[in-house]
Amino acid sequence: MIAKASIGLLVGATSFLKRPLHLKRNRCSDRQIYSKVTPTSNSLFGTNSIASEFEQEEIKSDSNISTFDPLGPPEYLASLRIGDSISVPHPFGGEHDKVNIKRLSRHPDIFLLQNYLSYEKDRLLLQKSAQEQGLKVAGTKKSNDNAVRKNSYLTWIDPDHIESEENLGEIVHYMGKFADEFVHESLRKEKELYELESLQVAKYNEGGRFDEHHDDFGRFLTVLSYLNGIGGTYFQYAQTSEEIFARGAIDGTNIPGRNGLLVVGKEGHQTYFPQDGSDEMEASAVVQIEPGDAVAFYNYHVGEKNMKSVHASLPVPVPEKWIATNWMRSEQLTGSFGYLHHDQLQAHVIKN
Repeated sequence: MIAKASIGLLVGATSFLKRPLHLKRNRCSDRQIYSKVTPTSNSLFGTNSIASEFEQEEIKSDSNISTFDPLGPPEYLASLRIGDSISVPHPFGGEHDKVNIKRLSRHPDIFLLQNYLSYEKDRLLLQKSAQEQGLKVAGTKKSNDNAVRKNSYLTWIDPDHIESEENLGEIVHYMGKFADEFVHESLRKEKELYELESLQVAKYNEGGRFDEHHDDFGRFLTVLSYLNGIGGTYFQYAQTSEEIFARGAIDGTNIPGRNGLLVVGKEGHQTYFPQDGSDEMEASAVVQIEPGDAVAFYNYHVGEKNMKSVHASLPVPVPEKWIATNWMRSEQLTGSFGYLHHDQLQAHVIKN
């Protein structure tokens, strides 16, 4: 059972579950959306100064109104240099250790969340729930050998199932609330401009893969959790050092472990290396995760798709890989008239 954070948080979780859930389906693989359930504007880390809660000697803001981006990371994360990290209170509270957030890349902004889903029983409950609901073949336009997604199955955690499963509602609630902490401050004040999608749980069988893709559909923020500690996510255009970021380009050879960013779990990094007899690895191009760790990354920049956030799930070298994904989505800021909402938010920031 999850350690109870506090009476106040539990009340919040209960009210979340009792609120009406208006699900709608659209073009994206039977996606379910809590169309009326949006994250609260109050931070888990306090309503006054987020930065004051963090174990960091100094957080310097490098914000510039000319590069104002409400679809990017909040200032307390935007100010981190590559390799820098901060510790924040765990969303589940109780006896959980703090979550360590480390910047892995700029453009796209990618952060590692260590000690996130740290309790194995919570991760197993998510997997069990997904299996009970029934995993469907992940939708792609092709199902032959040329498909971009193979041996992959998924489900969206059903609100009705949440109510019947002990502790599942709390897990889903706190995962969504924690994802909200990665939304820009200006946008969190305008809750009607974005929404939290239902939690997706996916399973890959051995050999399963998802080739290069952009999360798209207005999903400006992705929080991807590794339930059984198998990685294999590859961001081929990630800029993983300040030197690479300063150059503003990579060579485009796209070799996992040599450039870009490769997320590796207990399967080991050698699994993904090219079969050329070489074992060379660029330290900044590989990040090691543990079961329950997650990565958070941003898919849009000032309303436009950031194609540097294109990523792939490399072929799974073990019998199973389990992941859970939270998406924050904004049709208003990524659609045809997104610039209008962007300008309104920017004007509000300048005014205040």
